[in-house]
Amino acid sequence: MKSFPRPRFFALSAFFAANFLSLLTAAEFAPVFTSGAVLQRDQPIALWGTGRDGEKVTVDLLVSPAPVSSTAVVTDGRWRLTLPATPATPISASATLRLVGDTTVTLADVAIGEVWLGLGQSNMEWRLNQGADFTAALLATADNPAIRQLKIPLRPYAGDPLAAVSWKKLNRANAPYFSAVAYFFAAKLQRELGVTVGIVNCSYGGTTIEAWMSREALDAAGMTSMLAEHDKKMAVWPDFAAFDQAWRDYDTARKAYEARKKANPSDPALGAQPSEPYGFRTKARPAGLHESMLALVTPYTTRGALWYQGENNAGKPADYAKMLPVFVKELRSAWARPDVPVFIGQLSSPTANWPDEKEGYAPLREVQR
Repeated sequence: MKSFPRPRFFALSAFFAANFLSLLTAAEFAPVFTSGAVLQRDQPIALWGTGRDGEKVTVDLLVSPAPVSSTAVVTDGRWRLTLPATPATPISASATLRLVGDTTVTLADVAIGEVWLGLGQSNMEWRLNQGADFTAALLATADNPAIRQLKIPLRPYAGDPLAAVSWKKLNRANAPYFSAVAYFFAAKLQRELGVTVGIVNCSYGGTTIEAWMSREALDAAGMTSMLAEHDKKMAVWPDFAAFDQAWRDYDTARKAYEARKKANPSDPALGAQPSEPYGFRTKARPAGLHESMLALVTPYTTRGALWYQGENNAGKPADYAKMLPVFVKELRSAWARPDVPVFIGQLSSPTANWPDEKEGYAPLREVQR
């Protein structure tokens, strides 16, 4: 067998390695941008992603009648740019996003319309197929490509890998998994405005408001003792035997909860989910979901946000009263738009068959007025 001369072998190896590495690090869109995405109309459109340092990135929005584009250079492995404000695309039409760097990435079937961010705990996460009124009649009419949803995967810890995400159109297959609240909101908007409506669904059942706020915002809201208590817990090396038992207890409670939900999905008491053991990966960690989920989407250009949460803070309405306005201010700061609308969903009134811990709802509902 004839062998390559050593210099030529090393040269070829270096060539293939360089090309392979360039493919691994070539510029791409952030995971929230996929084919079928909805972009906000009539506002500058923020786009971002990753790439190789020094790589020049140009993004073209190919839309009729006037395509727009913008260019950025990758720095510290990231790029970000803004496209000019663009009118809505007709329902029957679509646009294309094209990223040109060391390689080319194309996203098809992109719509320009209204985008809203849906945030909260089980109130917002609650799917259409979990509601008592999810009937065959509703499913039969659930075929409207002008209503779309991007569901951010549940990710309690920023160090966890991010599951694949993609924008989904409303149809018979996808409708059961749409947020119920977000669906009815989007459907009304779509009927009245006549444009495509997209919901970025960033919700996680059984979570507190402090999990969605940054440490800086919590500090500004006067929650320094909460942060100190959290830091104290994290500084103690865990008793692994006790921690493992806590997870076994949680798994048992979670299975019982799921069985109850399957038997009676409209049971209002299901809003109170079993709590995970406290630790680095708990969804209850202050600022945890801000880092692992919300930070993925707050740069996304939207018309506004829907916040529907509260059960897990019902025991401390005074603290909630301090945190809620700071959280709203933080959301607006993330978009650099102090007037962006943030709608607060008020918890429903407790009924006679709700658990005793729901007694804290009244003062918390007053905060949400």
